[in-house]
Amino acid sequence: MASIKFSNFTYGYPNHFEVAVNDFEISSSSILSIVGENGSGKSTLLKTLASALPPIRGDVFIHGKKLSSYSKKERFSLIAFLNFNINIPPFLQTIHYLENSFYLQTGPFALLSEKQKNKIEEISSELEIQSLLKTPLNHLSDGQKQRVFLCGALIKDPLILLFDEPSIYLDMIQKDRLVQTLKNLNKTIILSSHDYDFTQALKSHYLVIKDKQAHYEDIASKNKLIGLLRK
Repeated sequence: MASIKFSNFTYGYPNHFEVAVNDFEISSSSILSIVGENGSGKSTLLKTLASALPPIRGDVFIHGKKLSSYSKKERFSLIAFLNFNINIPPFLQTIHYLENSFYLQTGPFALLSEKQKNKIEEISSELEIQSLLKTPLNHLSDGQKQRVFLCGALIKDPLILLFDEPSIYLDMIQKDRLVQTLKNLNKTIILSSHDYDFTQALKSHYLVIKDKQAHYEDIASKNKLIGLLRK
């Protein structure tokens, strides 16, 4: 489990788009939802936490250690970023996608261990995607892909999960199933969302982005959040 602290943190694109984050800390196993209007910087923050973009200034601390001081391999074990809008190679089977999730641990040409194979079987069973393992990813529905990508993250057993709009393609039953899955993971979760009912069901804390400022809110009502964004 991982606590996360933001200190004098600013992210974005220098001299073009910058968002300053008020200092705050979330405890291990918390769920934090990033909310804001389209284009406010929600996805950009997730990319920065995933080390896909460098911060402009300041630091994020994981377990009291600067995120930037972790090696690439350590970050692979520490953080999983689920971006559901990725390009998928044609006819890549689900099982091959999941096996590739171990790439940084095994190397691109290494064989998976029995422990890793068992982990794929265990998590795919929990997420009810075993029947999809031989199916090409581009033949799956958006909701099915969501569960496959989640499986790909969970088999690495990260301490922190980052999600960009996790509920966007899900029907009501799948959404409820995802809520229960995430609440039972006992991991630190940071997600972006426009779905306030979904984040309320998660009993989430919030990071509200407005006018290039981001500030922390404890568990808040839907009406309060809308009011904060309309100010």
